Amino acid sequence: MNYTAASKKSIAAPVTAEYAYALAYAGLGKASLTNIDRALIDDPFNADVRFYLSEIFNAFGLEDASSELSAPVPGWLKAPLKLPALDLPPAEGDFDTAFASLSELLLQKRYAQASVSFDRLCKANPAEPRCPAAYSIALQKLGAYKAAVVEAKKNMALSQTQEHKAVAATYIAYLEKQPPLKYSTAEPVTLKGRYLLFLGGNLSRVSGQTIYSFNSRAGRFISERLDISANAGLNGGNDDKDFNGLTLGAGARYNMPLSFAPLNLTLAAKAERVPAPEKKLTMLLSPGI
Repeated sequence: MNYTAASKKSIAAPVTAEYAYALAYAGLGKASLTNIDRALIDDPFNADVRFYLSEIFNAFGLEDASSELSAPVPGWLKAPLKLPALDLPPAEGDFDTAFASLSELLLQKRYAQASVSFDRLCKANPAEPRCPAAYSIALQKLGAYKAAVVEAKKNMALSQTQEHKAVAATYIAYLEKQPPLKYSTAEPVTLKGRYLLFLGGNLSRVSGQTIYSFNSRAGRFISERLDISANAGLNGGNDDKDFNGLTLGAGARYNMPLSFAPLNLTLAAKAERVPAPEKKLTMLLSPGI
């Protein structure tokens, strides 16, 4: 339940994949596949995402693909968890109906669930050549090229025509030439995320004099705990013209949850140019809760 709540606060692919891993640990196989596919669509070459995918595949019994897709254990985890054996209910209907419904997973780029589902369908229909062909495509899309070759060879062996055998042979040759995937721990550049925007100001009329101050701030969370921003303002109406003019600056803020209370410890810093008679550069350090 805590992971469910946490996953709603972040769209980062590693967080979604870690949630999938937690679901697998809880024995919720289909939910884990749904979330690992979400993470793969967002960031397919992230090393942490690939680790969780490999572990989930191993729990479903896809050991060859799991080994081929393996990645280093994330630093926070230290050692892999012992996941329970997972399974999916068989696809509904006869073979044609089931095959059509599972093919939709390929169109939706849900390659992890498609791989597990086709694995089950192929074992239940070992004489049907279309099944290993589709299974091979799902594995190929994930980068499990060696495992894809095994399924493609099954398809070729079950093929009834020389023409199709030749097509299968060409596909197998293509798979065998593919280099292993390289994973990255870098976050992709994206406009998704949490942003900050503030607009405010005041207008005062005293003894026939109008004094005004307008302020704005725009920024972005670059992690769950850290945000950066730029700010701009305009002051006017002061008798001393040195205090009228433009304010420009930049700031950052870090927040850390307190373990004993539903509060955050924060530390903010800001540097800005302000209208003033002499010292126009100001620095501000602001701790707080």
